[in-house]
Amino acid sequence: MEYFPQEAQPTVVKGKVRDNWYAMIGDVPHEVVQTGRTTVPPVAYGLLNFIDEEVIIEGIIEGGIIYATAVHVARTYNPGPPPVIHRLGTTLHPLEGGHPINWRSKWSLTHSIEPPPQENPPWNTPIVRSAANLQRIIDFLDVENTPRYEPRKGWTCAAVFVSDVTRMMHCEICLDPAGERKAYNRAANDMIDYIMTASLLEHDWFPLDSAEQAQARANDGFPVVALKTDPSVIGHLAVVVPGSLNDEGFPLIAQAGLRCFNAGRWTEPGVDYITHA
Repeated sequence: MEYFPQEAQPTVVKGKVRDNWYAMIGDVPHEVVQTGRTTVPPVAYGLLNFIDEEVIIEGIIEGGIIYATAVHVARTYNPGPPPVIHRLGTTLHPLEGGHPINWRSKWSLTHSIEPPPQENPPWNTPIVRSAANLQRIIDFLDVENTPRYEPRKGWTCAAVFVSDVTRMMHCEICLDPAGERKAYNRAANDMIDYIMTASLLEHDWFPLDSAEQAQARANDGFPVVALKTDPSVIGHLAVVVPGSLNDEGFPLIAQAGLRCFNAGRWTEPGVDYITHA
C-alpha cells in the first residue's frame, strides 16, 4: 500500500503552527505528516521548534493532511529569484573577469537587476508578503546609498528602482519586457504607459482609490507603486513602504529621483496608486 497521494500536485502554503503535529491553514487545522511514495506509513512531522510561528510548508495537501517535504519559518523564508521575463538578449548579470559585475554600480540604465547569490537577496513571493519582508527589500536595495540609483546627466532612476523592487517581490515591472511590443521602460512616462496597457491587464496589478488604501496595502506587505504621468517632463514613480500617512494624508515612500530616499514623502497632487494581487 502506498500512503503518498498519487494525483495531488505539490504546493506551497502558509500557516501557523498550533502544536507539535498541527498547523492552521486559515482557520482550518491540518495534520502535518512526513511520508513518501513507499509502503512506510506516514509519521508526524514534529513541529516542536515551530510552535506559534508562521511557517511555509512545501508538500501536498489532501483531506486535511499536509504531506510535508519541508517546513520553513516564514520570516526567514527566501524563495529564490523569479523567472526571467526580459526580452531575449537583455543582460541580467554581465560578466567581467569571470565574476558578476557589482550590480550596485552605475549601469542601471542599460542593465536589469540580478544580485549575485552571495549577497543573499531577500526575494519575496506572494505567499510570504509582510511589512517586515517588504522592508527587508527596501533596506537591501538601499536607494539612498546605491550608485545604481544616482541621477546622471538629466536622467533619474525612478523606473529602475520600481523595476528592482517589483522583481524582488516576484511581480516585476521590467525595464525591457519580452513580447511582441518593444518597450523600453526606463523613462517613467514609458513605464507608466506600459503599466496601464499591459501590467494592469495581464499581470495582476490593479488601481487603488486612495492614499489610505495604498498605505494600508504596503503595511500588509503588498507591492504598491505611486505614479504620475507628466508629458512635459519624464513623469515619476515611487514605491509605498510600511509606515503611516502624514498630517496631509500622504503615504511613506521610497524613491529614486533627483533625491533618493528610503523613507520620505511625495507631496505631488494627482498621484495614482497601483498594487499587486
